Amino acid sequence: MSASLVGSEMCIRDRSISILIYTFRMMILSKNQKIEKVYFHIGWIPEFILKIIIAPVCEEILCRNLLLAALLENYSFILAAFIVSLVFAILHLQLDTFFYFFVSSLIFSYIFYVSGSVIYTICSHIVYNFLCSTITVQIRENYVSKQQL
Repeated sequence: MSASLVGSEMCIRDRSISILIYTFRMMILSKNQKIEKVYFHIGWIPEFILKIIIAPVCEEILCRNLLLAALLENYSFILAAFIVSLVFAILHLQLDTFFYFFVSSLIFSYIFYVSGSVIYTICSHIVYNFLCSTITVQIRENYVSKQQL
């Protein structure tokens, strides 16, 4: 492998890790309601871009492209997927939905393992987040409209 190729891979990896650290910090900060209002309630378009596009891309690069790929070099798929899914679920810091994050991560890990590409997991994750967000909005709207009756 040429030195320039190794250097560019390291640069991409370093940038990916920096983006992921920033995303993780924002996830932690978002648990504080005052900070959440400042960072995440800036309008539906930026919120949509952050939650539906940026978060899945960062999470898939971290969990599948970096962590799962590294674990697969030394461990079986089952053990590697379990570890990655555990990390993925813990990173979301939501105990009430831990199981859903864990299972969805197992599915994304399988997609990555079978396809060998993070592109498919990113697309799947974006679709998953879009559907979950749409359903959540519908449930909230129905709940609010019933409360007003």
